Amino acid sequence: MKQQLATSRSAAVSYKPVLGVCMKLTDVGLLTLCLCALTMPSGLSNALHHPAYILALRVPVKGLLVLSLCALFWTSVLHSIGAYDGRRITNGSNLLLRLYTGIGICSVMTLIMLHLRNLDSSIITPLLSFFVGSYMLAALSRGLALCSDRYVRPMLRETRRTIIVGTGERSRELSARLSLDRQYWYDVVGYVDSVPVAESTFAGRPILGTISDLQDLLMREHIDEVLIALPVRSCYEDICEVLQLCEASGVRSQYLSDQFATSVTKRRQSQGDNAERVVFHMVHSDLRQIIKRSFDVAGALIGLLLLSPLMLLIAGLIKATSPGPVFFSQVRYGLNKRRFPMFKFRSMVPDAEQQQAGLEHLNETGGPVFKIKEDPRITPIGRLLRKTSLDELPQLWNVLRGEMSLVGPRPLPMRDVSNFAELSLVRRFSVKPGMTGLWQVSGRSSTSFDGWIKLDLYYIDHWSLLMDARILMRTLPAVLRGSGAS
Repeated sequence: MKQQLATSRSAAVSYKPVLGVCMKLTDVGLLTLCLCALTMPSGLSNALHHPAYILALRVPVKGLLVLSLCALFWTSVLHSIGAYDGRRITNGSNLLLRLYTGIGICSVMTLIMLHLRNLDSSIITPLLSFFVGSYMLAALSRGLALCSDRYVRPMLRETRRTIIVGTGERSRELSARLSLDRQYWYDVVGYVDSVPVAESTFAGRPILGTISDLQDLLMREHIDEVLIALPVRSCYEDICEVLQLCEASGVRSQYLSDQFATSVTKRRQSQGDNAERVVFHMVHSDLRQIIKRSFDVAGALIGLLLLSPLMLLIAGLIKATSPGPVFFSQVRYGLNKRRFPMFKFRSMVPDAEQQQAGLEHLNETGGPVFKIKEDPRITPIGRLLRKTSLDELPQLWNVLRGEMSLVGPRPLPMRDVSNFAELSLVRRFSVKPGMTGLWQVSGRSSTSFDGWIKLDLYYIDHWSLLMDARILMRTLPAVLRGSGAS
C-alpha cells in the first residue's frame, strides 16, 4: 500500500489516449489528402465532380508503400515534437508552434517526393501549397477538437455517484472543484470521516458515518467512485484502509495529490481534468474500451437484424403455447450496481416471481443465487428456449443500449445480490455484465457459485480483447451441447 500511495500523477492520469489516436489518424489523412492534391490534381478534380471515379481508381502497390512510409514518417515527426503530448503543450500558441515545426519537417519529405517525380514546373509553389494547406487543416481540426472538448463534452458528461472521505476544509474545496469538472457530473452521495462527526450534514450533503461504515455502503449502494480528502500525515492508516476497501469491492478510488503546501516552489499541473488527483482504476480505461463498445454495438445490430425472423418465430410460439406476455423484464444490477431492466423471452409462467418465495427450500445451488434444475414454473417451450439459450436473445437490445456487453459476468437479480455477505463479491460489478462469459463456456449452471465468482474475477483481472473473442467463439459450441444448461 505504501507503494500505491507513492504513485506519481503521470502514471495515474492518462492523456486522453483516444483523442490522441484520433488526432494522429486525422493528421495522416489530411497530409495524405494534401499530397494527393499535389501529385494527382486531375484525379482529385475528377473525384470531386464524379464520386464514382474513386471506385475506378487503381492504386499501384508502390504508391501504397510510399504513402504508408510517409504516414509513418509524418506521425513520428509530429509525435517527437510533442504535438500529441498534453504535458508539453501549455497553451494554444505553443500547440500552433509545434504544428508549424512538425509540418515544416514533413514538408521536407514532400519536397523529396515531388523532386523524385521530376515535375517540369517549379516545386516551390506546390511545396508552399502543401505546407499552408496541411498546417491550416491540422490547426482547424485541433480547434474543432478543443471546442468539442470544452463545450460539447460537458453537456454529455456521465453521472458518477461519489462518496468523499473526510469532512475538513480539503473536502469542502474538493466538492467545489468537482462541480467544475468537464469530464464527469459528480453526484456526491455524502461524506464519511475517520472519526465520528456531530453534525448530520456537511457542505450540503449528508454525513453517512465513519470509515467503518464504508464497507456496508459499498456493498449496498450504487457507488461509482470514492474520493479521499484526508491529510496523509495524520490519517495514513485510514487512507490505506479506504483504498483496500475500494480495491476489494472494485470501486474506483482517488486521493488528492497536492498534499504538500509550499510557498516558493512552482507547481505545474499535469494534463487532464483530474490532474490534482491520483486515480486508481479497477479496470482498463483506454482505447480498448472504445473498441469493445464498438464491437458490442456492431454485434448487437447485426445479431438483431439476422436473428429477427427467428425471434419472431419464438415470439409466436410463446404466445401460442402459454398465456402472458412474450417478453420478460427483470431489474438487474449492472456496472457499479446501476439498475437496469434486463429483457428475455418469457420461459416461465406469468406469476413465476411470486411463486419463488414458496420454492426457496428447493434451491439446489450453494451461495446466494437461486436455481432449481427441474423448476416447475418453466413452460414446455421455455424449457427448450433455456436449453438452447434462445431466451437470452432479447438482451441484444440491452447491449445496444449500453447496459450490457456481449461478453462479461452475467447480470444478477436483486434478490441474489441482496444476499451477498462478502465485499469481494461486489467487485464483479466493476465491469458491464455480459450475454456470455467464462461461466457460460465452463460448465454454465453446473458450475458452483464459488467457481462462478472465481471465473468472473479472473475475467475482470485478465480481460483482453483476445479473451472476449475466444469466449465468443466457445459460446456457440457450449450452447449447442447444452452443457450445464437448465
